[in-house]
Amino acid sequence: MQGEKDPYTNSAFGYKNKLARVLWWAVYVLFFRLSPKPMFGWRRFLLRLFGAKIGSGVAVYPGARIWAPWNLVCADMVAIANGVDIYNPEIITLSSHVIISQDSYLCGAPHDYNDPNF
Repeated sequence: MQGEKDPYTNSAFGYKNKLARVLWWAVYVLFFRLSPKPMFGWRRFLLRLFGAKIGSGVAVYPGARIWAPWNLVCADMVAIANGVDIYNPEIITLSSHVIISQDSYLCGAPHDYNDPNF
């Protein structure tokens, strides 16, 4: 049928989301990933700049990869280690005093198993 979007070939994300992710990736590569390990405040600032809700005492290491900071909520005293990959097209919330260890993968992608196109 003409005019209908094919759910298998069309992206679920709009251009605004894609542009935000490109900008975030540039900042991540240039300023986040290359920052020295003890600069937790700098990385918290960058995450907050892109919309993350970050509590006090949060330690995000430079080798952590966060797909969409605007969908990340961290309470107080959270540690996200090097090698952690957070894929969060939807909001991921980390409660206080949580440690995400090296090489962990958090996936916050929603799936509607009742959708016939899933």
